[in-house]
Amino acid sequence: MTVRENDGVADGRVGHDARRTAGFDWVAEVRTALMVAHRELLRFVRAPGRLLSSFVLPLTFLAVFGLGLNRLVGSNGNVEFVQFILPGVVAMIVLMSGIGSCVLVIWDREFGFLREMLVAPPHRVSLVIGRMAGGTAIASMQGIAILLLTPILGVKLELLTVVATIAIVILIAVAGTAAGMFLASWIKRMESFSAIMPLVMMPTMFLSGAFFPIQTLPGWLAVVVHLNPLTYGVDLLRRVVLSAQVSAADSHGPFTSGVALFGYELPILVEVGFVVALIVVFVALTARRFGKPT
Repeated sequence: MTVRENDGVADGRVGHDARRTAGFDWVAEVRTALMVAHRELLRFVRAPGRLLSSFVLPLTFLAVFGLGLNRLVGSNGNVEFVQFILPGVVAMIVLMSGIGSCVLVIWDREFGFLREMLVAPPHRVSLVIGRMAGGTAIASMQGIAILLLTPILGVKLELLTVVATIAIVILIAVAGTAAGMFLASWIKRMESFSAIMPLVMMPTMFLSGAFFPIQTLPGWLAVVVHLNPLTYGVDLLRRVVLSAQVSAADSHGPFTSGVALFGYELPILVEVGFVVALIVVFVALTARRFGKPT
């Protein structure tokens, strides 16, 4: 780090110490977070290629694994295989978009804009939340766009189901963006982020139960899947999206939902609490990381 950068970080610490002494201005912090989120949305709108590219891989999986294997795999009462993996595809695109949006943090670091933000008076948590809000909005819109395919695939959605589904999509988007912010806080170059992202994304997606039921997995693989945070997001989405057409008879077939730990199936609220706790941890670690010299 150069002398100028050290001075900038030092000035930022002085500013933060002075602000803590003067009191916390909630209005200013919220305004800062909204401004940062608005900036992220503008950058997304001005780069339509990001929107198109983010749909390619999930739609490919839906076509190849879903439509391609649908007749071969068969159905589970009222649930077909393509319907079973649809929530997993939605979770995939939301996670990819959420984590991918955080590459702009590294861009800002390389060109010095991030340092200027970190030494500004607003609290670093406000900056992190603002970036997360922008990334969450982008990822949520893309996930909801994929959900428009549900009528075509024969998935029945009631009004309350739609509301709950959108809420879970937003929750997964927040978690994905928080994870992306944490990764971006450690990576200094865009090339490194581009190389690391597939190494993180692919195991996370394929070991989440997005494309297969997790109830019949062998012991060692089941442990890995249960340690994957995305498993709980995918299961939440699947339980809600397919709730209107899963009967009691279907619950014992191959395409079932629910995550069981030690023989106990976790309630939906427990899965929600797990994802929320993960978000809080990532936000705290990211804000702490941005508070250190880089």
